[in-house]
Amino acid sequence: MLTSLSDPSPTLYAVLAILAAILGGLWVRSRSRGDLIRFAIGLAALVIVFLIDRFVESPREQASRKIEEIAKATQEKKWDEMFKHFSPSFKYKTLGSVEIDRKAIEGPIRLVEGQTDFKGIAVWDLHRADFRPIDDKNISIGFRAQVRDMPVSQSWIIATFTKDPDGEWRMSGFTRYDFAKQDRSAPIGIPGID
Repeated sequence: MLTSLSDPSPTLYAVLAILAAILGGLWVRSRSRGDLIRFAIGLAALVIVFLIDRFVESPREQASRKIEEIAKATQEKKWDEMFKHFSPSFKYKTLGSVEIDRKAIEGPIRLVEGQTDFKGIAVWDLHRADFRPIDDKNISIGFRAQVRDMPVSQSWIIATFTKDPDGEWRMSGFTRYDFAKQDRSAPIGIPGID
């Protein structure tokens, strides 16, 4: 399915709504059968795009949903729920250029389970401007994140998602940047991992 239909831009909705309104106005003015058919086609196009958008999840929407589910799982300390959104091909590249796979990163992350002051990760600013298709099986999406109740931990994250063989998009890696500096050329590490 075309992403432009499963994740239409507000501009597409505006164009279709304006077109339907113009065609409706022409029909109201003329009351001719031809104008009624044109109005019905314009309205049907708007409804079809809405239904596809509503019921078909685009790669961007799936990645955004999974990022939010990962954040929720950290808040509830449900690590298995979190890791089900990590691809088997997941790799985290440390500042020292060492690649850590999914199994190796699970240990340090699970260490926070016993910390009563850890309230999970909050994420926001997931929107289409920070979404980039890389190829047919890889996408990236940027968003803000921070450890809850710790504003100094606010970061900008660029997450990469891979379409796994089962058709699901899962996180295959991420890079953390200092949000305050807005410098995306200088990644920062993760305490306890880097």
